[in-house]
Amino acid sequence: MSLTKYRWFWAWQFEKEERWLNQMSNRGFQLVDVSFIRYTFDTNSSQEYNYRIEFLEHGPYTEKGQEYLLFLKEAGIDMCGSYMRWVYLRKKKDEGEFQLFSDLDSRLQHLNRIITLLSVIFPLEFMYFVKCWAEYGENGHKGELVLCLLFTFFVLIIGSGLFTLYRNKKRLLAERSLHE
Repeated sequence: MSLTKYRWFWAWQFEKEERWLNQMSNRGFQLVDVSFIRYTFDTNSSQEYNYRIEFLEHGPYTEKGQEYLLFLKEAGIDMCGSYMRWVYLRKKKDEGEFQLFSDLDSRLQHLNRIITLLSVIFPLEFMYFVKCWAEYGENGHKGELVLCLLFTFFVLIIGSGLFTLYRNKKRLLAERSLHE
């Protein structure tokens, strides 16, 4: 039997998403598929898993992505789903806890990949935000107002996400400098 849940997580909330997936696992729901905001769980599995999420440098179906996933598989880590370059990984709980990022540099590289993604999206959103408000100022159509408010929302959300990621990166850099 399967259970489908719909949840929205922003790119910078991957740790929160991991916590939720692990809570679901603790309740007996094991992730078997993911797509955008849809999560499908197996409710019949007696096995429990620890879950981790990673934004890959190369997509999971590219040659380099496949090599990386094969490397993880040899360590007992399976991909149970993917969405674009995000992969959902799991390892049996009875095999112990696992971390994808064993050192500060790999954690920083992961944050940098997400920052790069949002750094491409943010200027585009901001450009449309400015254009929309300029057109609304000229025309004053109510339909444009809704669109302008939507772009304002996305600019604020993505901007706050970038701020959060940069703050986390700064914390990791400070932690790394303490260990040097």
